[in-house]
Amino acid sequence: MRNHHKTESLGKALLREFPFVILLSAITGVLHYAGCFKSLETAALDTFLSLNKPVEPQYVVLVAINDNDYKKQFNATSPLNHEKLLALIGAIAAGKPSLIAVDIDTSDDSWKDSKLSSSLPKNIPIVWAQGIERLKRELKPLPALGGVQPQTLAGIAALPMDWDGVIRRYRPSFKTVDGAAASFPAAIKSAFQALNAHGHLVANLVSKEKSKDQTLNFSAVRFDFESIYYEPLSATAIFDATKEQLDFKGKIVILGGEYRAGRDVFRTPLGETSGLRLMAYTVECILQNKAIDNTNEIIMFLMDLLIGTGVVILHHCLSVRLSFWLTLLAVPFVTIISSYIAFTSVAYWANFVPMVFGMLIEQLYGHVKKYNKMCKDLELLNARSVFADHGGRRP
Repeated sequence: MRNHHKTESLGKALLREFPFVILLSAITGVLHYAGCFKSLETAALDTFLSLNKPVEPQYVVLVAINDNDYKKQFNATSPLNHEKLLALIGAIAAGKPSLIAVDIDTSDDSWKDSKLSSSLPKNIPIVWAQGIERLKRELKPLPALGGVQPQTLAGIAALPMDWDGVIRRYRPSFKTVDGAAASFPAAIKSAFQALNAHGHLVANLVSKEKSKDQTLNFSAVRFDFESIYYEPLSATAIFDATKEQLDFKGKIVILGGEYRAGRDVFRTPLGETSGLRLMAYTVECILQNKAIDNTNEIIMFLMDLLIGTGVVILHHCLSVRLSFWLTLLAVPFVTIISSYIAFTSVAYWANFVPMVFGMLIEQLYGHVKKYNKMCKDLELLNARSVFADHGGRRP
């Protein structure tokens, strides 16, 4: 059936369909926030990212306390010996890094008795990781260094976990009982970018990061996280090295634990890895601007309007059969392109499928209604013609 008998202009057709487009867009938004597309999104996202070029280390050097260090240097005792840990930080500082970040829990009150003022390096900024305590639905940040230095540079060492227990995202800040608190990677980035040419902090460390979550660019061989990041230096290697052998100039050194007793292991799209490597990879992603912005609701809504308008124009100008097949053929291209424009990732293609098929069904329903009306009008016209042929008498 062709649209030879158009009874309205294209403008009127678009105005008539506009409320339905808005309704479909609202339904899609509800489905998105209800998590109806999560399984499709995560599978597509993991596949999409695995095709990208891996994020190569540029800024971060890792120093890990491994199982051997935990036994040899710290006598297999937790919490870690404060004096030994401070000595390790001092040994790292001998390599003159731009910044040291300590991904180790120091919230214990015993840190208040440590000789921090005389043990910590004076000329190198240190960012400390903070743990969190869950109070019903709120988060309470645990103080770094036992709270002995309230102005200590610190950030919450946590990353949001997705519905399937896998970490894919980075969060710049967390809502806590004390207000917004920077995450550990965000605090590292802010401190690093606030350093001047002489290695001194010159800017306010209030994070100017985007408040929304970003997707980490986990691009490498699936189930092989370690292949994208080099082997960290051990604590023993740092203690045994001479000052001449340590050269961390211009780098961020992140110190953390990779010993089994720490149980600091997380799942990523690339497989399991330690929290230390995960934090390091996050810092590399955000410093290199390789993290991917998540949903942009405004662009998503505009793309829905554009898709709905396109389907209406297609069915108004072409035959039903041709417009139907063109719409079906366009589905993969339209949804993937819309996903990339709205989210800079093709993983969210499913969010645009309801608009395409919803508008297609609505247009087909409209054509059926018109066809039925034409049939009834034709029957009425034929009846009147027969009546007139019999001189106004019933046949």
